[in-house]
Parts: sequence; C-alpha cells; structure tokens
Amino acid sequence: MTTTRTRARDSDRTATCDHLDVAFAEGQIDGSEHRERTAAALRARSVGELSALVADLQRGPRPDPPPAAARPPRRRSPADAAVALVVVLVVLAVVGALTLVGSAFVRRAADHGVPSPSGGTAPGARVVAPVDLHSEAGWRRMVDDLVAARGSAQVYDLVLYPGYAVLELPVPGEPARAHRVSYRGGVGTPDATTLDPEDPAVDLAGVDPRPLLALLAGVDRSVGVRDADSRYLAVDTDPEEGTTVRLYASNAYSESGHVAARPDGTVLAVHPHEP
Repeated sequence: MTTTRTRARDSDRTATCDHLDVAFAEGQIDGSEHRERTAAALRARSVGELSALVADLQRGPRPDPPPAAARPPRRRSPADAAVALVVVLVVLAVVGALTLVGSAFVRRAADHGVPSPSGGTAPGARVVAPVDLHSEAGWRRMVDDLVAARGSAQVYDLVLYPGYAVLELPVPGEPARAHRVSYRGGVGTPDATTLDPEDPAVDLAGVDPRPLLALLAGVDRSVGVRDADSRYLAVDTDPEEGTTVRLYASNAYSESGHVAARPDGTVLAVHPHEP
C-alpha cells in the first residue's frame, strides 16, 4: 500500500492541525485558509490528503541569517569614549528603574493573585492546567469556561478529543455567521466562519455528558476495534435530523468504526469496523 493511500489515524489529523496552527500564527496562511484546511484535515481519510494540506508550508526553525561581511576595525577617538561612557551610565539608570518597577509588580501580583514576571505564580493565582475532556469534570469545566467567555454554551459543532476540542459557536444576532474556536483548558481566539442560517444550535449546558462519555469509553468494543489508540466525539446539528453525536474509535492499523447517538445517549446506529 502506498503512503498516499494509507488510511489516516486521528493522531495524523491532530499533527496536521497543529502544523496548520503554527503556519497561521507565523502568517504563512490567513484565517480563511487556516479554517478551510483544518476542516479538510478533520475530514481526511488518507495520509496523502493530509500531506497535500501542508505540502506548501514551512516547518521547523527559521534559517539563520547569513553572516555579515567582516569589517576592518575602526580607530576609536576620545569623543567615542565619551559617548560610550554616557551610554553606559544611561543603561545602568534604566536597569535600576526597571528593577524597582519589577519589584513593585511582583508585590502587586502577590496582593492580587496574578502570574509573576519570573514565570512563577503568585499566591492565589488561577493556573490553567490541562484537563481530560473525556471525563465528566473536564466536560463541565469546558461548559463553564464557554459560558464565562461567550455568555452561553450554545454550539453548532463540536469535536472532542481527550486534550482539546474544536467548536463552532453562534455569533449573537448573526444567524449566518459563526466563530470557530479551539479549547485547551481555555477558550481560544475566535476565527470567523459562515454556516447555513437554518442550522440549529445545541446547548451543551443542557446535555448530561455521563451517558455519552460512557458510550465513548466502550466504543472500541461496540465497533470491534481492538487495541484502539484513539477515541473522539463529534456533535453535529442539522435542521432536519436534529443533533447527532458520533463516537469514533480507531487504532494503529487504520481500523475504525463509530456509533451514532442522540445527546441523551440513545444509540441510533452502530457502524462497526469492516475487515
């Protein structure tokens, strides 16, 4: 089997999305390209499809600039020495002032519970730590963070991995617009996208995650995928079919299957792995 037609794993899709995130942050692609390519990566079935999405992008550290041409040493005059002395005195004064400001900042950080500039955390600071989104606590924390950041937990689409999620959220008063965000222990910066104004939204705050997470925990057995190394959950909304939750399992041998269910955990269909 050629690499082009090799079936993609969820870890391959995740790596491609991470590459696209870096390319977007570096300005190699714009928001529209990032959105379209990421959506294509999540739908990709083969390694070849994923490779094509990042084939024109740079990766890795930027190349070092070429060394400057050597210049002959310049004789220093008394005026140069005087200027250098003045510069040294100014630098020392600035460093002293910054030290005082930094100390004051650290004291205020300790008083108000914010991160200190040394990289540590002052007493009372809230640390955003990784969370298992395939647990009830992780799901509820994500919902709470959505409500705090956006005013509601209404979503059009959700793809939920153990360590992060990708969501499409409504834009208030704009039925044909949506914001696409990632969640990694906090709600990311929104990226504009469009959708069918007829698409309904589902309120995650009204969904009991326990039956869905129980299905997800055993989805590999339900679809006959042995040695599963990836499980994820996808929520889709449709004006005719309503809200469908699909729970996927796959392994290193590109064996995969999924279960379709309602948000209350009622199973609609089982799509097992077919050898």
